[in-house]
Amino acid sequence: MKAIIFANRHGNEIAPLNEYYCPALLPIGNKAVIDYTLEDLFDSDITDIKLVISDHASQIESHVKNGAKWGLNIDYFLSHSQESTQTVLQKLSINMNEPLLLIRGDILRSPCIKKFIHFSQNVPEAFVQAKMNNKKAGLLLLPPAKHFIGHINWPFSNNNEQIEDNIYQTAQTTVTQILHGQCYMLDSFHSIMQANLDIANLRVANIIPTGRKHATSSPSKKEFYVGAKTDISLIHTQNSNGIIGSSTLIDNTTKLKDSIVIGTNCLIEPQCQIENSLIFPNTYVGKGLKIKDTIICQDLLISPKNNTYIRIDDPVLITLNTTQQQNNKIPYKTRLIALLLLLITGSVSPLLFCLSLFTAQKKTFIRQSIIDNEGHKLHSWKWSLDSPLLSRLPQLMHVISGKLDLFGHDPKSTIEEFKVNHQHNLKYGLFGPVQLFVSPDAPEEEKDLIENTFKQTQGRKKYLSLIWRSMINSPQIY
Repeated sequence: MKAIIFANRHGNEIAPLNEYYCPALLPIGNKAVIDYTLEDLFDSDITDIKLVISDHASQIESHVKNGAKWGLNIDYFLSHSQESTQTVLQKLSINMNEPLLLIRGDILRSPCIKKFIHFSQNVPEAFVQAKMNNKKAGLLLLPPAKHFIGHINWPFSNNNEQIEDNIYQTAQTTVTQILHGQCYMLDSFHSIMQANLDIANLRVANIIPTGRKHATSSPSKKEFYVGAKTDISLIHTQNSNGIIGSSTLIDNTTKLKDSIVIGTNCLIEPQCQIENSLIFPNTYVGKGLKIKDTIICQDLLISPKNNTYIRIDDPVLITLNTTQQQNNKIPYKTRLIALLLLLITGSVSPLLFCLSLFTAQKKTFIRQSIIDNEGHKLHSWKWSLDSPLLSRLPQLMHVISGKLDLFGHDPKSTIEEFKVNHQHNLKYGLFGPVQLFVSPDAPEEEKDLIENTFKQTQGRKKYLSLIWRSMINSPQIY
């Protein structure tokens, strides 16, 4: 049997966390949400998988790769965010009369796929609606569910259920299977917090936190699960329990209380007090900070109880942990190519100046303010020409100086956007499909889709093709 995983939620309901993580990559118990689904599929002997992605597509693909880590064979389909299941299956030319498992990979559920398939196969003529903890489990099995594929659309809707049931009730028997375990929609700060703390307290059936177990001074005899390269010297003295990720440094003067989940590559400074809280990966917590019932994600301070947040601009308190190792340096080979291009095109600069002067209504140059690959504001200039390729030639200087890559993502204009891209190791480039073919006023979703499609194209010839199409002034290539 094959499976299609839907991981195409945009995550607007958990904004601004979706700037940092799409729902499928949210760290729950220091493991991405989609990892739990992939492990469950492998345990159910399903290895051939199509993964439907949209926002943050490049980050999901970078994390999952070809699925070999889980013993799976995964390929990808790029969709619009929250595109309907019916539309996706039509584009994939799926034969809905053949066995196929449809599953959401951006919600968290206790492992249950094997039981669901076994039960469904025992009632082959019925549509089996899986529920867990009084919630939809995000599972459908074709062909019995071929008239009910809207049930797996996000967001889940009871109205759609009623419409479909009215249409097909005479042609289909519906059976509700109640599965044992916990299910989290991850559609609010509270749901995200609860999922993390429940895993830390071993309340989610058949899910055990990763890491080494270490005893604490907690009267309840609960333990910490600690990742590699993390100092554990303070653990046994704490009246606390939970999960701490790998490569995290917590000062020995920090006090931990109740249940705690701290992500990978975090830095907690001295004299902090952390109680019943969640700290996302790559976060710095400054000296003396006291938090309770709180989520911290880099510069975000979130209250799950009130479903509110504030963004902290003071890096002394909380911020991105800049001790993480990320290679944002532009290779010297790339910088040398940019230098040669600048020398070659320098001879036509007077002509470009005249063209710009002739065609421009007000200005010969256009000034831009962008964030470079080091997180610094960059004042940039380009010719006032209709050709995006020719107009950007003066900006080759930024590639030579190592501030931009020659090819890469469209540079953003705010430090908040830079932090998100920096976290996922994305580089800004002078040329790319968005820079050369897409209007600056185009929706961000469309830009992301185009960039992710281009990134998935294999081979270096795609760069030459990009430049050639731009030179001949072809229409948009996607």
